[in-house]
Amino acid sequence: MGWFEARDRTGEPGAELARRLRRCLASALVAQGLAPLAEEWWHWSFGDQRWADHHGEPRTRYGLVPD
Repeated sequence: MGWFEARDRTGEPGAELARRLRRCLASALVAQGLAPLAEEWWHWSFGDQRWADHHGEPRTRYGLVPD
C-alpha cells in the first residue's frame, strides 16, 4: 500500500477516509493469512507463490490441476 499512498492526495475529498479504510482492510486480510501485493493494494494472495514467499512457507498450498 505504500506505493499507492505515496502520491500526495492532500486536499482531495475523501482521501483520508479512503486511506483509513484501505489500511483497515489490509489489517483484516493480513490477520486472516493473506499476502499483499505491495504495488496494488487491491490484489491479495492465498496459497500461491506470492503467499508462500511472504509467509516464509517452503511450498504453496495449491499445485497444478491434473489434466
